[in-house]
Amino acid sequence: MKTSLSIVTALGLLLPAATLDAAPASKKFGGFSSGQKFTLTVTEKKSVRTKGDDVKKNAAVPKDIPNFSKGENVTFTIGKKGQLKGPGFSIVYRETEDNENFYANTGSNGEVASVEKGKKGNAKEATLIFYKLSFSGVRPVTHTVKYELER
Repeated sequence: MKTSLSIVTALGLLLPAATLDAAPASKKFGGFSSGQKFTLTVTEKKSVRTKGDDVKKNAAVPKDIPNFSKGENVTFTIGKKGQLKGPGFSIVYRETEDNENFYANTGSNGEVASVEKGKKGNAKEATLIFYKLSFSGVRPVTHTVKYELER
C-alpha cells in the first residue's frame, strides 16, 4: 500500500512538470494545421452567367462572390475547424483523398474548393468554384466563377 501511494505521489509530482514542457497540440485537417497560412497565385479565371438558356462567358462577377484577377496572390488560412479561409470566403473542410483536401459549402450559394499538396505537404495548387442561384421572374439565373491557383 505504501509503495502504491509513493508511486501515485511521485507521478503526481512529475505529471505537472511534464505538461508544462509539452507544446500545445495543434489539430490537423488533411495535413494542414489550424492557423496555417499559404499563398497561391491566380493562373486562370472563368466567370459564366446563365439566364434561362442564355449563356454569357466572361460575365461580371457578382458582388457577393470574391473577384480575383489573373496574377493576383491570394493568402489562405486554415480555420479552427479546418475550413479554408480567404478574402471574402470560408469553406468547410470535408475530406482528404491522396494528396488533395476537399472543401464545400452547399446551398443556393455554393462554394467548393480543392487544395493539392506537394511532396513536403505544402499547398501546391488549388481550385475554387463559387456558385450563385437566383431568379429573374420565373427564369433561373446562375453565376459560376472558377479560379485555378498555383504556387
